[in-house]
Amino acid sequence: MNGVVNLSEMLKSHAIAGFGNPLLDIYATVEGNKILDKYNLKSDDQKEVDKDEFINLLTTLQSENYSMTQSPGGCTQNTLRLVQMLVNQPLFCVMFGGVGDDAEGKFLESEGKKCGLDTRYAKQCAYPTGRVVSLINGENRSLVAHLGAAEIYTTEDFVTDDNMKIMEKVSMVYIEGFFITHNFDVSMEVVKLCENFGVLVVFNLSGSYITEICPQNVIAMATASDIVIGNVAEFKALANILGLEESSVEDTAVKVHSSLWGTNLTVKCKANHLERFGKTVVMTRGKQSVLCVCGDGGLIKFEVPHLDAKLIKDTTGAGDAFVAGFLLGFLQNKSVTECIAYGCEIAQQIIQNIGVVLKKNVL
Repeated sequence: MNGVVNLSEMLKSHAIAGFGNPLLDIYATVEGNKILDKYNLKSDDQKEVDKDEFINLLTTLQSENYSMTQSPGGCTQNTLRLVQMLVNQPLFCVMFGGVGDDAEGKFLESEGKKCGLDTRYAKQCAYPTGRVVSLINGENRSLVAHLGAAEIYTTEDFVTDDNMKIMEKVSMVYIEGFFITHNFDVSMEVVKLCENFGVLVVFNLSGSYITEICPQNVIAMATASDIVIGNVAEFKALANILGLEESSVEDTAVKVHSSLWGTNLTVKCKANHLERFGKTVVMTRGKQSVLCVCGDGGLIKFEVPHLDAKLIKDTTGAGDAFVAGFLLGFLQNKSVTECIAYGCEIAQQIIQNIGVVLKKNVL
């Protein structure tokens, strides 16, 4: 992909507004299933736990001398920080969410500032900043989260004069599925503003369990969005709550697209940016091909470039990195295939490191 030099000319600041759970990621490399079995965890899965269970897990990892590192995390925060690193333009992205009034919250704000991310975090003094333990076992990982302050982000926190001025000029809003489980009212307020301002809405399904615990919220959010992104398990879960018959993954992508937005090819997209794509579904499948269905209902299959398994160190942020590349490609008016290709390129760079960091210039 040929750089992002035209982005600074096209959009000065606050091009993307993100809504999600600002979290502190704690990475621990484990071998075998001992820890997973002890805490009833599955490989390549994620779950939320209460404070006590989370502390117990951390204590076990520390007492058994597992090597641990930490960095900013959370779906949206990962994606926006990567976008900032790629464009190297301060305040290109802004993020909204809740953190605690503690050292972890200050760390997230400081790390965001380093890469130019505008962190509009509301401090929830009665709650700790949310944290996630990522248990890494070869190519697999299991995520355990205690959301803490990230669960507490209200409409009052969001609807301020300063925030509204920002929302008037953004080109794209990105909302993670984890956010709507606890902050659905805020999400719907954001969607309403996007409709008024003609702003593109991108929704990440984030986890299949979210679809199971709040199906109506997911359907409402997906239907109101212009682009829906997720992995194959998440789309299968969405297809299930939409009442679609089980079918091949290719058919699932097409049927979900049709179920959310119909087959009317003259559907008017509220965001000018979307006129060339139409409503869009993007399904990632790890190292297998990415599936995409655009406005006319046609299926696009993009083969993911091969990466030697020996180079893979941590797949935790692969999906977030894919989104970062895809969104940047979109803002550069690239074709959908080019957007997917860039997403794959960034994801493959990320999974060769521990944590969501770029070790070399990929532009």
